[in-house]
Amino acid sequence: MALCATLIFFSAHCQFVRAGDIADLMSVELYPTISNAGVEAHYFGQNKENAAVSIRYRVVGTDNFLIGHPPALVAQYGFVGSIFNLLPDTDYEVEISLSISGEVVTQQIATMRTRPDSPPPIPPDGRQIFVDIVNGKAVNPGTRESPLASIQSAVSLAKAGDIVRVMPGIYRESITVRRKGAQTRPIYLIAEGEGVILDGSDPDIGVASEWINHGDGIYSVKYRYSSAYLAIEDLRLYDYGSLDDLKQENGRQPGKNGLIKGGFYIDQAKSRLFLRLPDHSAPTGREVYVARLDSAIQLNSSSHIVVRGFEIRYFGASEFGSVGIDLRSTAESWIQDNDIHHVNYGIRVRNSASAMRNVIEDNRLRDTGVWTWDWHSVKQHTPEGIGIGISQGRGNVVRRNRIEGFFNGILAGNFHDHDPSIAHDTDILDNHLSKLGDDGLEVEGACINVRLLGNRIKGVFSAVSLTPVSKGPVWVVRNVIDDYRAWALKIGNGNVGWLYLYHNTAYPHPGYPDAQIMRPPVPFGYMIARNNIWLSNRYMFEFKGKELLGPVDLDYDVLWTNGPVTDQQYRFKWLGEHHKNRFSLTMATGLELNGIERQPEFRDAENGDFMPRNGSVMIDAASLVHGVNTLHFLGDAPDIGALEYNLDDR
Repeated sequence: MALCATLIFFSAHCQFVRAGDIADLMSVELYPTISNAGVEAHYFGQNKENAAVSIRYRVVGTDNFLIGHPPALVAQYGFVGSIFNLLPDTDYEVEISLSISGEVVTQQIATMRTRPDSPPPIPPDGRQIFVDIVNGKAVNPGTRESPLASIQSAVSLAKAGDIVRVMPGIYRESITVRRKGAQTRPIYLIAEGEGVILDGSDPDIGVASEWINHGDGIYSVKYRYSSAYLAIEDLRLYDYGSLDDLKQENGRQPGKNGLIKGGFYIDQAKSRLFLRLPDHSAPTGREVYVARLDSAIQLNSSSHIVVRGFEIRYFGASEFGSVGIDLRSTAESWIQDNDIHHVNYGIRVRNSASAMRNVIEDNRLRDTGVWTWDWHSVKQHTPEGIGIGISQGRGNVVRRNRIEGFFNGILAGNFHDHDPSIAHDTDILDNHLSKLGDDGLEVEGACINVRLLGNRIKGVFSAVSLTPVSKGPVWVVRNVIDDYRAWALKIGNGNVGWLYLYHNTAYPHPGYPDAQIMRPPVPFGYMIARNNIWLSNRYMFEFKGKELLGPVDLDYDVLWTNGPVTDQQYRFKWLGEHHKNRFSLTMATGLELNGIERQPEFRDAENGDFMPRNGSVMIDAASLVHGVNTLHFLGDAPDIGALEYNLDDR
């Protein structure tokens, strides 16, 4: 019922049709999230190349329509667009107009309701089930006075509206939830205060193990299990595939001795765990965490579950099984305010299209070690983990999370499966991502209406990876990229899906002279950019290919390279041709006709403040983009870049 209330399908009713045109030219679908909505118009008539769709919208009961961003025509799919910055839990009226050769031939009006901003409050009559690892017993009924001893026992009893309250303590268990709550009465899994810890490590290692010294910093202890994750105190160590590789510290790259200092290797035939610390010191007396369990909390074919407030740590016994919270074919659940660290994968949404309409918010996810390791030693190996991954389902929302130290930050899509249902209408907004070995935001696959909005990305190899998007549109809007080391935008694998890049700010790490905005290695297309601030240490744009696969329209951007400026220095390379400045690029390609080639003035870029400075050329200089920047700007026009200058400072 909840889905039907917000997902509207209907056939076109033509209010006016040109002579000779056919009725029922269009069906429309609206798909709201909490603060945005997808709009899809599927056109069945002739002359599709001359067709266009426009959107207007308003809160039900108000007078004036607002103009939305024009939808994109997605090949073999239809017209697809998004409406941004909506109020949660609010009814909207949406007008969709179809034009042929500039003349409106049919128009539809539909209503939708955005989703609530928070889960339903805990019902006062809900049954409470208490868990206490210190004072509980397996035979207890789960009351406050007689709590259960395990979380799994409690969740196996829970029904819609029940509240599982977990008291502080260290719980060494993997929990599987196969229950369903209800839309107004979820099942709540709540950590009561600080110190409610799910720990996947082997308690028999700890600090009490008797280590054998083999010399040259190699120590071993008897261990009969397999594990792909080990940390000593807070530091994760690299998992080597052989004892020889560990001795050479080659990061699984023969001949590159000393590449990754320290690590571990488990010889299952000898039932021994070999360990070398980065400084070759002894592990005796130090906390060593070896993962025995794979996942902390798995929601399996569940719905309407709220998970809140847990500390989750040291999971990852198998090579790719390490997950903090795993949503498998699970819908309409809330993952809130959890502290997840020392896992390979923080939170996953996967398995089937029914993994939909979940909200992952206000979590803190952290790993260590990976950020400092060689990229090639991590790629396609155990540590190639991700903070949050959405690889199935529609309408999932990932917001206000802090992610640090993983290989990748947030994934939406599936590189190997371009099914349009995967990550459809996904919102990734207001997240803070830092110290990532590869991509900050990674979007790949069909990726219809994936929205990357207002994220802060700092200290990454590449900030936004779009390799490839096969349908789109993907919206990259008002993100701040600081200290990127390779590319602000990774465009590759023949991207042919629509990309809209609006009001982003990208600032390279000064210590990486090859850092640049983008360097597509093969032909691509279908990219529109407006009102961005692009800073580079090399070429701003470098594209060696001789052809494009579709339209590319870049304009109204502030462009600057920190590279050395000489008579031989070129700032752009496009379609294989060099250009010394923005004017040369424009004359040859038509790109950046209104671009500004000037060093942008920020208030304090070195300390991460990318607000325009008073008097900056970026203030009031942006092009108007309906549905994106026509509301809530200060001054005579929007400012270029991710942040709007504070009117009080003028």
